[in-house]
Amino acid sequence: MLVGLFSSTSSPGIANLCLREVADDFGEAFDAETMETVRRNFCVYDLLRSAGTEDAAVRLVTQVCSLLKKGGCKLTKRLSKLHCSSEYPCSKKI
Repeated sequence: MLVGLFSSTSSPGIANLCLREVADDFGEAFDAETMETVRRNFCVYDLLRSAGTEDAAVRLVTQVCSLLKKGGCKLTKRLSKLHCSSEYPCSKKI
């Protein structure tokens, strides 16, 4: 697909299709949890996912962002209970 029409009723389905395509095309370089997160834990443009520990959450966010970046996507907002750190800078858009 080269062009998607946004604001049409099919937009949510197209967004999810594109995310699954990114996971299929570039997911081989990432672990299964990252690929399944991209495939199954997005609701249109929002990633809805939890992790057992802060370290696991930081790793997952980093991996998901790297995978999406390979497909030309960029997460620009985040809401999290993670504490800001050098690994997870709150002021930096990912």
